[in-house]
Amino acid sequence: MALFYSVHVYNLKPGVSKAEFERFMAEQWMPYVMKKKGCQGAMLLKGYTGEWMTQKLDYATIEIWESAKANREAWGGPRKEWVTPADMKLLMERFRSYAAPESFRTLEFERQL
Repeated sequence: MALFYSVHVYNLKPGVSKAEFERFMAEQWMPYVMKKKGCQGAMLLKGYTGEWMTQKLDYATIEIWESAKANREAWGGPRKEWVTPADMKLLMERFRSYAAPESFRTLEFERQL
């Protein structure tokens, strides 16, 4: 089975409490994602700012899905523009209150080996 990985990287807005953000992710965001059909795992990673890094990123979230199709269906199906699913509006508003929008990037991968 080829798993599908969705990786989101971002920085927090200035003044945001890292402890508060991490608590929100652990208690609300990750449990929500894990309940989505086809989700095989989800994790929050804290960014590394070592000597080889050219760009600082505070956090990354990784979601592991049984397939790209399962990922798309979990978020309302394929479409040209992102639309927040109705059941996620409050969580997304809260997430956006923490994350700097200009830093947010999504990378998607299908496992081959």
